[in-house]
Amino acid sequence: MKATDVRIGNIVKSLNEEVEYCIIESITKTRITGTNNNTQGRFVSKWNSGSDFFQGLPLTEKWLTKLGFSKITTSHDLALGNFRWNSKTGLYYERETESDVVEIDLSHIEHVHEFQNCYFAITGDEPFLR
Repeated sequence: MKATDVRIGNIVKSLNEEVEYCIIESITKTRITGTNNNTQGRFVSKWNSGSDFFQGLPLTEKWLTKLGFSKITTSHDLALGNFRWNSKTGLYYERETESDVVEIDLSHIEHVHEFQNCYFAITGDEPFLR
């Protein structure tokens, strides 16, 4: 993973097996700094490393729920605003306009940080970790 793939606040997977995830705090040309968090979401330690220290964290139903998605009562889908996730088709964005329904296929998004970046690009807001 390259430093240009991530933003401050992105959640990534540490290559340290004792840590469930990392939150990026700063990015320079050669260094990335962040916090390590355990499976309970508690701060474990700070790190300062090159981009080879981490990798993308797979975007799973568990992580979508942590990012604020909730079950739609009429289906098995999850939703966060206009974002939808289906276990068979993956992630997509759906928005109704006055004359049409716009649907964007986001099934190519495989990692938490990619979803965070896409969500920010579309909404201007950050999804919050719950």
